[in-house]
Amino acid sequence: MERLRDHDAYLLTQGHEQSITHRLAMYLQDEFPGWHVDVEYNRNLNDAKIMKCRRATDAFAAKHGIRPDIIVHQRGTRRNLLIVEAKRQGQPMADDVEKLKRATQPEGELEYAYGALVELVPGPEPCKVRWFHVGNEESEHA
Repeated sequence: MERLRDHDAYLLTQGHEQSITHRLAMYLQDEFPGWHVDVEYNRNLNDAKIMKCRRATDAFAAKHGIRPDIIVHQRGTRRNLLIVEAKRQGQPMADDVEKLKRATQPEGELEYAYGALVELVPGPEPCKVRWFHVGNEESEHA
């Protein structure tokens, strides 16, 4: 997260979420050798990435699939290490929290080992990260 703040401070204040997550994914690739880091990746093997949804607002996702902001995985396998959702500070995050809890459930549809919800904070403050593991929120770190 420090690299994002140090090298892309302008994006944190002026850029679109997709531009920011693209840059974050580039930095994450260096941290996960042997893994693929992809943005807006909507495939689960050869099918659309689908999760059973509980909320009425998730009906589109239940039918058409989800597109996580960033994932760390091994393409073409069921090895899913990390799913990342990012939101600008002050935006609603309840749907992303639910998505990360479901995506990290053991024996769930996607079975990511870990999830992270990144709150994108402009300026010199560090971005906040909420961690998810085995279907639960674990902790929050700056």
